[in-house]
Amino acid sequence: MKKIIILIFIVCSISINAQRSYDLGLWAGGSYYLGDINTSSHFKKIHFSGGVFLRYNYNSRTAIRGSLFYGTLSGVDQSSRYLYQKIRSYSFSTPILDLTGQYEFNFLPYVIGSDTKNFSPYVSTGITFLLAMNSGNPYQITVPMGIGLKFNISEKIGAGIEYSFRKTFSDQIDNLGGIENSVTNHQSYFKQLAYSHDNDWYAFIGFFISYNIKIDGFVCRAYDY
Repeated sequence: MKKIIILIFIVCSISINAQRSYDLGLWAGGSYYLGDINTSSHFKKIHFSGGVFLRYNYNSRTAIRGSLFYGTLSGVDQSSRYLYQKIRSYSFSTPILDLTGQYEFNFLPYVIGSDTKNFSPYVSTGITFLLAMNSGNPYQITVPMGIGLKFNISEKIGAGIEYSFRKTFSDQIDNLGGIENSVTNHQSYFKQLAYSHDNDWYAFIGFFISYNIKIDGFVCRAYDY
């Protein structure tokens, strides 16, 4: 019996078409930045962003997604409540292209078109190539971390909401990275132009809709649990 069970799981794992499908999707929402100009205010200076994605559903729990998003990141010292930023009076704005490959894990079994597996919260992570066009370091590798909710609209169409952060390894998105103010006698008015050890972050929040293309083949029930 144990050998039979092991064999079933092996067949399910290597089966080319076991509960697999593709989702072609559109994404729309907003993007914003956290860094030396905006140190902690989420959704501040948020800009419209949009994109496309292709999701490969390996089974009802796991998927791999590739996406291309376009957006804008910006910051303005004059909108800060801190005096040193108002004195610094710096601002920046940069268009971005975000190319991401990520792994998604559904907390519940989810299948577009299913009456019972029709929604699930999920988490995701992976790797991103970022092009920040007006940045001091325009080409960057970042780490995406996201949460979201998927749900069905019809037999072929799914939708969802998603909130994801990108951790960069640079302090140069705002072009302030690592520059220190040489004035030390007026701490009440002058601070570092940038905190050289705090790398920039950016985030996307939005909605998506997708069209499901199923692959005919063997269905492995072991993935339903």
